[in-house]
Amino acid sequence: HEGCSGKFDVNADVANHHIQEEFDPEVEHLSVLNEEFEHAINDTNSVKDRLEERSDTVQGEINDRFEAMKARLEQRRDELINQTKEICRLKTEALDRHLGMLKDKNNTIKESLDFIRDFRCNTIP
Repeated sequence: HEGCSGKFDVNADVANHHIQEEFDPEVEHLSVLNEEFEHAINDTNSVKDRLEERSDTVQGEINDRFEAMKARLEQRRDELINQTKEICRLKTEALDRHLGMLKDKNNTIKESLDFIRDFRCNTIP
């Protein structure tokens, strides 16, 4: 028999043949199970490979979408910063004009006070 070693013994060979016939259904069942498990292993490896490929694809799509959103957010941020700078410039100009008017009014008041003081000093003995 295959895989057997040693001398040929007719009685042992007949006994082994009888035992082998009894175990043939079990051997056949194990052989079928072995094939089923090999198919299941191959199918599982195939599913795993497809999952990893899809995962890589999804991760790439996520990165692409994130980069696009990031670019739009950076553009919007730049727009808002520029708008803020422009508003600040316009408000600063308006405050500078207002400050100029306040200073002019204050100078007018100071001149009026100086005029009144000078008048009093010159007219009141």
